[in-house]
Amino acid sequence: MFDYANFSKNIKFYRQELGYSQEMFAEKIGIAYKYLSEIERGISKPSVSTVINILNGFHLTLEEYLSRDLKNETISKNIEIQKILSYVDSLNLTEYQKNFLLDIIDIINEGRY
Repeated sequence: MFDYANFSKNIKFYRQELGYSQEMFAEKIGIAYKYLSEIERGISKPSVSTVINILNGFHLTLEEYLSRDLKNETISKNIEIQKILSYVDSLNLTEYQKNFLLDIIDIINEGRY
């Protein structure tokens, strides 16, 4: 069974770690910020598709989230990657330059450096 109470606490923590307000993160994943607030407070239980959208916002799969082997360093790594991706998006770069940086990040993330 899915632990909604734990999920609510986790998404609030991850969102805050990434520096997103509820409004910003809700817009990013395509839901109303009031609904996100209700999910974080445990008032509303999100659908499976909403859970997946939320996790995608953190660059996590449902499998990774539910895995008993999921370690804090995996979460921390994903949060750091998300911060880098947000920074790259904020730069005034050409599409080629962004893709080049993202390729480098992928290589580092896969441990091929």
